[in-house]
Amino acid sequence: TERMKPSFAALAPVFMASCLSLLSVHAEQPADPPPATPKAAGEDELNAGVELVKQKKYKEALERFKAAVEKGNLTALHNVGIFYMSGTGVQQDINKSVECFQKAAEKGQPSAQVQLAKMLIAGQGLKQDVAAGMQWLIEAVEAKSPEAMMCLGNLYKEGKDRDGNGPVPRDLAEYANWNRKAADLGNAEAQYQMGLVCLNGL
Repeated sequence: TERMKPSFAALAPVFMASCLSLLSVHAEQPADPPPATPKAAGEDELNAGVELVKQKKYKEALERFKAAVEKGNLTALHNVGIFYMSGTGVQQDINKSVECFQKAAEKGQPSAQVQLAKMLIAGQGLKQDVAAGMQWLIEAVEAKSPEAMMCLGNLYKEGKDRDGNGPVPRDLAEYANWNRKAADLGNAEAQYQMGLVCLNGL
């Protein structure tokens, strides 16, 4: 797959304003465990945590996720970060959430890469760094993350600076391209957005 090589120096001023509205940093639902053959390290604990979340037993779920993290499960590490970000089942601690996302992202966990990108682009919990956020988004895109594809597409859709100007104009073709890629991977929101594009045009 051909790697994207955008000019981050050029993109940074263009995307800074739109990121705050497009890339929300509210707490998301913990990621479901990926299928693994053979069984991934800590998968039993991860599955147990996900089931406890469905039952709204958040404190117990957090303990299961932490147990999975101790066995090296990166999805669980992302989920622990979500809990600390939202204060679900534990006192809110943005610094701990950033630490979890950073560790998981550096080891290639796509959901953590996307969440870290959102925080960097929006400047929440971290010093705002649009270029670094874009780099994490591209890492996640290369791992076939539909969410990262949608975030990247949204940035192209709103490609402008605070005054509505910028050296890089918005690119609706790229917006549609990335949403289509996410839709092809089964992302329901991307499929809905592409339906609107088909009905109404760009």
